[in-house]
Amino acid sequence: MPPIISAVVCTFNRKDMLVDAVDSLIRQDLPPSEFDVIVVDNNSTDGTAATIESRYGRVPNLRLVHEPVQGLAAARNAGVAAATSPFVAFTDDDAVVSPDWLRRLASRFEELDPMTAIIGGGIQPIFESERPAWLVDELMLPLSAGLPWKNGPRYLESDEWVCEVNSAYRVAPLVEHGGFPVSLGRIGENLMSGENVVNKVLRHQGHLVYYDPHIVVQHRVPSSRLTRRWFRRRIFWEGASRVLVRKYLLQRGIEVEPPRSLCLPCTPADWLRLVDDDLEGEDLSESLYRVEDIGFLLASQSLLGVR
Repeated sequence: MPPIISAVVCTFNRKDMLVDAVDSLIRQDLPPSEFDVIVVDNNSTDGTAATIESRYGRVPNLRLVHEPVQGLAAARNAGVAAATSPFVAFTDDDAVVSPDWLRRLASRFEELDPMTAIIGGGIQPIFESERPAWLVDELMLPLSAGLPWKNGPRYLESDEWVCEVNSAYRVAPLVEHGGFPVSLGRIGENLMSGENVVNKVLRHQGHLVYYDPHIVVQHRVPSSRLTRRWFRRRIFWEGASRVLVRKYLLQRGIEVEPPRSLCLPCTPADWLRLVDDDLEGEDLSESLYRVEDIGFLLASQSLLGVR
């Protein structure tokens, strides 16, 4: 009998953090015959494969998959291709899942409308160092945390989403509609995003997205991401990703809203504020908003080497 659900964790040169993620995955409260763990090594050069093989070689329901095409989307697609179960759950190599994670996800799929193609859950940030005062709740989303959806478990509206660090898919519709687009998402060390645009495609086909905040993962936030500079880089590439997401949807005949008016720097003082490491509150939010629009503008003119 194939497993009920597969857990997929994709990794690139993070073997030290990866073992915590894998440890949490193999310690699920389901019988081992009902789930499997698929680790996708996306060309790591830090000994990831050897670490997995030596540490987990005797774990019967764990498999190591090598994906030579660099990129998170390609790695996730490799995990889906390796799965033999009807449902596949994704987390990150810097996250730790709760012991009931897979059981709760599988149960939700089995009890919900069969058109439910995606289920997401809550994310608890684990800060490596003290959370800075300027990092308000509204800025947690770039860290894959702080989803603001209220009112308990429910189906999400069209303008609401789930984060890939805690998400699960019904395999059949995910594969039918092309999986994760390899032209989007993180490749190596870049900060592109948007590979979960497949969620919009699935919704366009009538599939549903469900959110249950009681299905929880803990997501590590390293000190390197607790700087305004990192946020500027992340938000810049978010703007660039918007261009590719729009193109992907339009190529599939899915209507998108016209681009909003861009809020760009107009004066030398405006440009200086973009790199001001003392900004807080609304001033920081406004600065990041402009950084995102610069990313969108440059990508729309094919000036960033992404297409």
